[in-house]
Amino acid sequence: MKLSLEKRELEINEEDYQFLERISGSDFVRFIGGDQVSYWRWRNLVRLAEKVRQICAKKHLNPKQVAPKFLLNFFEGASNEDDENLQELWAKILAGEMEHPKSFSLRTLDTLKNMSTDEALLFQELSQYFLFGNNLWFIFNDDVLLNKYDINYPKLMKLEDTGLIGLQPFLSINIDLRAHEANRLIADNRSLVIFSKNNGDDNYKINFHIYALTESGKELLQVVEKNPDSRFIEDCTLRLNSMFEGVTFSLHEIVMINENEIKYKKDGLVPKPKERHNNKSS
Repeated sequence: MKLSLEKRELEINEEDYQFLERISGSDFVRFIGGDQVSYWRWRNLVRLAEKVRQICAKKHLNPKQVAPKFLLNFFEGASNEDDENLQELWAKILAGEMEHPKSFSLRTLDTLKNMSTDEALLFQELSQYFLFGNNLWFIFNDDVLLNKYDINYPKLMKLEDTGLIGLQPFLSINIDLRAHEANRLIADNRSLVIFSKNNGDDNYKINFHIYALTESGKELLQVVEKNPDSRFIEDCTLRLNSMFEGVTFSLHEIVMINENEIKYKKDGLVPKPKERHNNKSS
């Protein structure tokens, strides 16, 4: 079928048009603004519809209507985006909202609407270093680790400007460990976990500085292709061992994880610094 827009015609197949109508719950031309919408914006939405349909097919997800307020804000931002990388994020957000309503806020849509391609690619690049602990997604605020992985302050400031991360200098994670207590501390993308164990007879306080993702940053992290760098979390484990003498930090491979339980391999992947030194000298 063809749509006439501002004296131009746009090819759109029936499947894509019906998909857009189904999620908007209306005559889509009237919903989005009819002839006042430019050919360019329509073309962007058609490309987006194809991407979302492919995601739905891959996940065996039936398209369904989303909240009108969300949809209006979504179309306003997505129809003005023709960059391939950013369109992928828009498509994943819509598919995610259909699958799990209220997963994405209007603030996150506004954040994505104002992101440049370079900012999106930078977020993708740094996503491999984001860790999860104490109900926060964060990156270590530690010069040794940041310098080693070329995570410089200008990069972090760029993400702060986009509203994805906060750079409060004194934000920290604080954990109290009872005597001889072991505790799950930090996990990456569901594959590795750091455990801490108090080796002494007294309570011990763990405190280290972080840069935490904002709510929009956490929501966008859901749709970014995350490929955690295992070397980074290994170095985080070693760094923590060097910072807290009374606690042993060990890194383990996760076997199974859900909301209530985590199973992991008992053998640690990273020895303590002293053990690593002894292995080299033997």
